[in-house]
Amino acid sequence: MKTILVLTCLIAVSTAYSVQEDMLERHNKDRRRHGAKDLVTNQDLVDIAQICADRNAARDKIDHDCAESEDYGENLAWSMDSEGSPPPDEKTAVEDGYTGWYKENKNYDYNTGKSKGGVIGHFTQIVWKGTTQLGCAYAKNEDAASAVVGCVYNPPGNYGGKYKTNVGNKCPGVTEPDPSQRCKMPTARPMFCQPDLHRDVAGNRQRGYLPVQQQLPAMLSALCQAWPICCSMQYA
Repeated sequence: MKTILVLTCLIAVSTAYSVQEDMLERHNKDRRRHGAKDLVTNQDLVDIAQICADRNAARDKIDHDCAESEDYGENLAWSMDSEGSPPPDEKTAVEDGYTGWYKENKNYDYNTGKSKGGVIGHFTQIVWKGTTQLGCAYAKNEDAASAVVGCVYNPPGNYGGKYKTNVGNKCPGVTEPDPSQRCKMPTARPMFCQPDLHRDVAGNRQRGYLPVQQQLPAMLSALCQAWPICCSMQYA
């Protein structure tokens, strides 16, 4: 009897990093938190974003004067590492750029649809409900050791008088609570997820949450999943 030996080879395939895929994932994660639908990639917008990023990187500064993007919304970010270091790589530039854009949410007043004082335009474009398509790109300037990331949006956002209907609160339908009821971000999920009822710092029951025995399993699951969303809102 002959013995046949079968050898199998497992090959690990690494996926190359994609600026567009990373940006799309970041945008959609935060858009869901604000009640907006996911964006989809538009390759034409990716190409426009690349043209504009290349142009801005070449002159080592950013400006919204790229003719190719004038009919669209646009977010830009410029970054560099310490002196003598190479330009930030794609992933670092995307992380720093997107984080800076989204942090503007602290300047936005959901009740008035206006700024509390400070820039809000990058953030509001990220979560703008009327926007459906996205294209992003990265470019670097080796001589200046700097990098640029840019995203182009269609349809564009940030139309005057349209903010309240296009920029949703992190907890859709919930307005800013009075100071005594402000949500405090816990280091872990609240006790009602374990189960119990979460209480605020004053010992009061959090508005909108019922004791676990009164909740259907599906409702409990939804509340536990939504907790990091609803309680990550910061009020200034």
